[in-house]
Amino acid sequence: MTPDFIKHKVRPQDSLCSLASRIRMTEEELKEFHNQNCGKMDKLWVSNLRGIEFVLIPTLFISKEEQT
Repeated sequence: MTPDFIKHKVRPQDSLCSLASRIRMTEEELKEFHNQNCGKMDKLWVSNLRGIEFVLIPTLFISKEEQT
């Protein structure tokens, strides 16, 4: 069984807005998805990803090429 998400390693140029727009989600949808699935990882509270190592992205929004 494959997970319902991938762990995206946050890069210096990433923001919640840029990640969300790349996968055609709203910032709020991405934030909610991450926070519901992150367990003990850092929760997202603001758009700034400073100090956040990974963001969980649902695989439904990722192309097959990006999943590999």
